[in-house]
Amino acid sequence: MKGTKKMHRMAGLVALLLLVALLAGGMPVQAGPVQEPGDAGEDAPGPVQEPGDAGEDAPEPEVRLHTVTENDSFRLEYDEEGADLYITDLRSGKVWSNTVDADYYPVEESSRNMMSQLMTVTVASEDGRLSVVNVFDNGAGAANYKLEHRYEGEELVLSMSLASGMISFDIHMGLCEEGFYYEIPGESVVEKGEDMLVNIQLMPTFGAAVSGEEGFLLIPDGSGTLIRHKSYDDPNARLYMYPFYGTDVLDLKKIQENQEQGYHNLMLPVYGISHGDGAMLAAVTEGEADCVLNVAPGGFKFNGLNRAYLTLNYRIYYSTQVNGNDYIQIIPNNYTSTRRVQIFLLDGEHTTYSDMAGVYRDYLEQEGILKEQESRTGVPLVVNLVMGAGESSLFGKKLITATTYSQAAEILADLGSGVPKVSAVLEGWGKGGFDTLPTDPALEKKFGGKRDFKKLLTACEEENVDLYLKMDFINGDVSTGDFNNRKDTVRSGFGTVVNEGDRYLLNPVQVLEDCYEDAVKTRKLSKGQAICFDTLGQLLTYDHSSSRPASRTQAQEACETVLGRAAAEQGQVAVSGGNQYVLPYAALLDGIPDSGSDYYLGDEAVPFYQMVVHGSVDYTSTAGNHSYDLQYQKLKWIETGSLPSFVLTYESPSLLHKTACNDLFSSEYAVWKDTVKEVAGELNDRLGQVWNQKMVRHERQEDLVVITYEDGTRVLINYTDQPVQRDGITIPAMDYSVGKGA
Repeated sequence: MKGTKKMHRMAGLVALLLLVALLAGGMPVQAGPVQEPGDAGEDAPGPVQEPGDAGEDAPEPEVRLHTVTENDSFRLEYDEEGADLYITDLRSGKVWSNTVDADYYPVEESSRNMMSQLMTVTVASEDGRLSVVNVFDNGAGAANYKLEHRYEGEELVLSMSLASGMISFDIHMGLCEEGFYYEIPGESVVEKGEDMLVNIQLMPTFGAAVSGEEGFLLIPDGSGTLIRHKSYDDPNARLYMYPFYGTDVLDLKKIQENQEQGYHNLMLPVYGISHGDGAMLAAVTEGEADCVLNVAPGGFKFNGLNRAYLTLNYRIYYSTQVNGNDYIQIIPNNYTSTRRVQIFLLDGEHTTYSDMAGVYRDYLEQEGILKEQESRTGVPLVVNLVMGAGESSLFGKKLITATTYSQAAEILADLGSGVPKVSAVLEGWGKGGFDTLPTDPALEKKFGGKRDFKKLLTACEEENVDLYLKMDFINGDVSTGDFNNRKDTVRSGFGTVVNEGDRYLLNPVQVLEDCYEDAVKTRKLSKGQAICFDTLGQLLTYDHSSSRPASRTQAQEACETVLGRAAAEQGQVAVSGGNQYVLPYAALLDGIPDSGSDYYLGDEAVPFYQMVVHGSVDYTSTAGNHSYDLQYQKLKWIETGSLPSFVLTYESPSLLHKTACNDLFSSEYAVWKDTVKEVAGELNDRLGQVWNQKMVRHERQEDLVVITYEDGTRVLINYTDQPVQRDGITIPAMDYSVGKGA
């Protein structure tokens, strides 16, 4: 790579990439994978300046490398003329760079400069015009920017300013024990004039891989998704954009559609690229809620080059059409918190997704984000008990009861006497049942009131059942909930309240602490009786209110504050969803996907998320009675390390078919209790000794999935309809085997 020469140094203004948000009443933007018209150099709305031509006979500049710093594993060098970074892995000799070597990926000279791009900077004028400044070299003679460098201790500091001098920022780069990092301090971002900084993309070809070589892109979609470096021959190939921690579209209808269509969050702010001779895992370690992952498979723009890179957002903008013309609205709020990215560089002996999971798990443990669980044996059982929901009628809503407090106590006493450990999550338990949003922590008389609720607490205490009261403080229903639909709600970029009929999105910065205080005061929560925070681990939103704007990072901080208090005061909390910011606080994660979102470009779903968190946090996935095949779901629990779980009611779920809980088809405890006990007993007998350990490897070997735990125990899973023999062991069809070196 060091011999790479650049013939064309240029900077140009091109229009920005795809719109990542939605104007209320405008054209909806697809959530999940979002199509982007193009990255730097593609045509898009806005003014375009053609890049300058250096001339075919222009001399090739000298590549001058300055060694910035070096440690036992890596050396960081900077090409002062070309503004290129080179990180040499001293263990293997592999060189990582933002510039793609011409011998590795040959392209026409007219496209060569794109292979050495350092960054793009998107700016907006006061009247809403967007443009992108492409940075290919140190800016000498560039018309649109000035890039300067300096060395501070063991760091390289790049100072970037646009031609007007009104927008500037610094990028700090250096080595760490595991690889390389870069950081844009929030205080270094300066705007002096009317132009506004929208986003920054750094090193869009760093780690890029050529189609056909061994390896993959790892996307943390749901449990995790691999995209092989296969050749794409798709004229409609596109760039995909994924916000970390779920959609950032302010549209309740679209959020609901995403859930129904099985789109999952990127719950960990990472991505990986594996080559045959090395691998990298990039992690956003600060400001991740305001970042977007871009995935460019080999058919997009550069045929045969597979890329993934980040967009660091500082402002959001919306687009719609008015009388056939594109209209762009820039949100003036500037979210200039620090953005920091750490890139873990793995050697040629550790290039699998299991290796990436191990590296990231170690990092989260070092940072205190993951904590080791208390020593224990056994596989806990989780049951979600649905209490009741409202049914609409001519005379308004009437509350339909599926489980009373005393019936819940009866179920848990029965399970607790036969299963080593049970955790129960009560849904729709408060006043008004499932439909009251935000959740009212007062008890519902139709479920039995205070006297029967006390019986439930007593049963949980006697049987050592952890009880979680599911409460939603992020969604509001103006017909049932207690909130101010003007002051407490999220607003779009045009100042309109985000709602769908009576349903509203609430701003966690505004409401979370008050809702939590009310719950604590009303329920007098204590250890053994805690909150399961619904939605908190699944959804972060902007609030574009002019008087109280909030970024997604600020929403994340509000969630962390309340979760930290709850964990300290109650001893434990549960959370629906598993976005990384909940991990330091949650004892139980409810509803973690056991697959990816099945986008067409994905080749294989892997339990990357589960391998990172297993042994630190308990989690559930699809409930056994929600699966089309319980035996298959049991194998998925084993493969992903998910706790066995069931959604249950005391009465027949047919009572709820006209309510918001109409997705329950079979949940009556009398029907399921023997099956629940049998499955829980089996998993405890066969896996109880290893369940609390870390999962160190996951792999597919022909017809088997193999899970390896840290003590060497292997679980061989056969998903086929025929027995499979391996190492003298026969694994029956749709079954599994457990043993050391099995």
